[in-house]
Amino acid sequence: MGGPAPAGDGRLFVALEGEAVVGCALAGLAADRTAWITDVAVLDRVRRRGVGRRLVAATIGWAGKRGASVVRVEAAERAEGFWRAVGFGGSGRILERIP
Repeated sequence: MGGPAPAGDGRLFVALEGEAVVGCALAGLAADRTAWITDVAVLDRVRRRGVGRRLVAATIGWAGKRGASVVRVEAAERAEGFWRAVGFGGSGRILERIP
């Protein structure tokens, strides 16, 4: 994933299974109050169990609490279905949703 490098506030979210990290998401809030989710990764062995959805929900909640007006992601073609399933929309590679 990509998007511009956030300037200002950023957060790393981690999903645990016991004491093992099974997923993570990285988000940042730019100076214009646009939040970007720059990375989401989930281990193959725990995919399709809601880990990615929970990580995205946490990033959106975090962005909303910090006053973001929109959350954006640069979606890889292979992941576009996932992003649309978690509420992102738009055309092209940059998808967005309101927190």
